[in-house]
Amino acid sequence: MGWRDGIRAKGGGRIRILGDGDDTGGGFFEFAGFIELHNEPGYHGVIPYAYWRGRFAFEAGYRFHFGGTRPWTLRLTGGVEHESDHPTGPNVRGATPDVGFVNLNDLLATVGVRHGVIAPTHAAVTARLHAVTCTRDQEVCGRGGGLAGDVGFEAELSLAQELRLTGWFQKWSLFAALWGQVTLPTNLIFPGRRASVRLGVIRHRSADSLSFFLQALGGTDVGYFRQADVLQLGAGLAWAMNSP
Repeated sequence: MGWRDGIRAKGGGRIRILGDGDDTGGGFFEFAGFIELHNEPGYHGVIPYAYWRGRFAFEAGYRFHFGGTRPWTLRLTGGVEHESDHPTGPNVRGATPDVGFVNLNDLLATVGVRHGVIAPTHAAVTARLHAVTCTRDQEVCGRGGGLAGDVGFEAELSLAQELRLTGWFQKWSLFAALWGQVTLPTNLIFPGRRASVRLGVIRHRSADSLSFFLQALGGTDVGYFRQADVLQLGAGLAWAMNSP
């Protein structure tokens, strides 16, 4: 649950089909996905329901594990992704044509590093080759059942660092996360320049983790009732369950 010009809810997961955890070496094959629910700007009801955004990906790769006092892993990943925006029903009015429509279909390649098990450092660079992607205009992108789209390129960088607290708060860690993304424009792909900063505290337990955070988001954004240029502050609560 989070606040960004209204309540938003986002849930997702990563299903490990082959391979072990993030701190082990060897090959892996995973399914990842999420669904986000939200309403149009200016609607501040407590239940997000009117629009939803979904993304899923199949990813495969190899992790190289290196031991030591602070063990770390190097992850090489390739995958396929799909993401799109939708109204929840026919009675929900559609976005105006100049707002945009998300329909992403791409191939991805990621190089990632995870350093340390307690208070870890995460860093990853992802390149995406969009095969059939359309975000320029809802009316144009909606033709042909959403099959219209261009070939394009996108780059993404993510960094996260945790710092273990002591004393009364020793079970919690401070964390800072930076994320940036650039999408090159085409006739049907809207140019993207997005960045976010998230600061908060997180508590890891054997079965789950809980975090409270503040977030700043700036840049361009597209999709149902997402403005082309945004600069927003938000706060949120996140809970994640760990698989065995």
